[in-house]
Amino acid sequence: MDVLPVRTISSVEELIQLVEKHGEIMLDGVESACVRPQNDELQKARYSGKKKQHTLKTLVISNSDSRILLVYLIAAGSVHDYNLFKQLFDSKIPWFKDTSIFLDLGFYGANSDYGINVKLPHKRKRKSKANQNPKLSKQQIEENANHARTRIAVEHAIGGMKIFNCLMHRIRNHLSSIIDNFFWLSAGLWNLKKSI
Repeated sequence: MDVLPVRTISSVEELIQLVEKHGEIMLDGVESACVRPQNDELQKARYSGKKKQHTLKTLVISNSDSRILLVYLIAAGSVHDYNLFKQLFDSKIPWFKDTSIFLDLGFYGANSDYGINVKLPHKRKRKSKANQNPKLSKQQIEENANHARTRIAVEHAIGGMKIFNCLMHRIRNHLSSIIDNFFWLSAGLWNLKKSI
């Protein structure tokens, strides 16, 4: 029924075909809680300082209709989203020469590494002695709001994946192939629901 998302993109041509077929794309990370592993190394790798628990994560690409186009490979919770992004898209290849992709501030720096077609919101400067009250300009606030309106589709797609209990509750399975299928099949079921 052509509802299962792809698992990886191996060339710029594949990415262009994906965009031509589905329109503009957005990317974000998905994190799901898992049981604390008994193995010390695995336990350290899966501990997410952001969520303060053990998690597994992946990257999701969706289009503006919240259809999930790609679910990347599962990684440990301690791996940063931007590191996963760099694994998926090698920075030596001009991936986004003809394609725009919308990201959040978790991928800060991607526009300098990958080019101007990587769309990020404006980041407020840090407080300093020279700038005691840093603020964004009205234009930057408006641009951030437009960016958020576009990017909300990927948040809805992730929320759609998480209506399935296997991702909402703590993952108790230890087989990585089955856990990988939880994310992949949840995305496929969400796409099926969207297409009905």
